[in-house]
Amino acid sequence: MKIEVFIKSPCPISEKSIFLAEELSQRSDHTYKVYTLGKDFSTDELAEYFTGNAILPQIKIDGVAIGGHEAFSDMFINRLY
Repeated sequence: MKIEVFIKSPCPISEKSIFLAEELSQRSDHTYKVYTLGKDFSTDELAEYFTGNAILPQIKIDGVAIGGHEAFSDMFINRLY
């Protein structure tokens, strides 16, 4: 599974999402990549990638947008991945 974490920096919630992605990658064969606003993507691209949702962090799993940190955390806690 490929996890993509779209963040703004500095942001404590974004850091939590990165931590969860790291944990998943250490426990399994999942990979993750972090993209930073202003460096790797623009606000216009953010709206395009996540159908108008401009709140960060945003997470994609295998190319599918799953939502923000709360959705990602819920998946992690419930061990859906």
